[in-house]
Amino acid sequence: MSAATLLRTAAVATVLAAVGCGAGSSHGTREPISGSVTVDGQPLERGYLVFEPKAGQATQSGGIISAGTFSVPAEKGADPGAYSVAIFAEAKLPTTTAEAGTPEYEQAMAADKGGQVMIPEKYNVKTELTAEVKTGGENTFVFDLSTK
Repeated sequence: MSAATLLRTAAVATVLAAVGCGAGSSHGTREPISGSVTVDGQPLERGYLVFEPKAGQATQSGGIISAGTFSVPAEKGADPGAYSVAIFAEAKLPTTTAEAGTPEYEQAMAADKGGQVMIPEKYNVKTELTAEVKTGGENTFVFDLSTK
């Protein structure tokens, strides 16, 4: 399995775990989070983000980005505090009959990326993004990313 495939798998697992840590949390009062994500001034068509605790919160949160926006309800939201924010976007799926994880699939993936935006590592695996979730606050975040 290639490093890119492992990274995609780990990122998806992280989001699914974050979504699964929702209702019934006894770790505090979760707050809804929402906002927008642009890349080079254009709304990110599809992707996902993860709020990873930096200040001792017991859980992480995250959600799906669609048409440049995200909205996570309180029951799956974030406990108040500081977070690192990681944003991921997948290239479109390749048009191939090759099995995922094979060299043929990886070649098709590379060929089909075309104009699709891939988020630089400084916004995900080596994120520089942060957010502060506040109790009773608006908790609307704007992330303007650049591929340059």
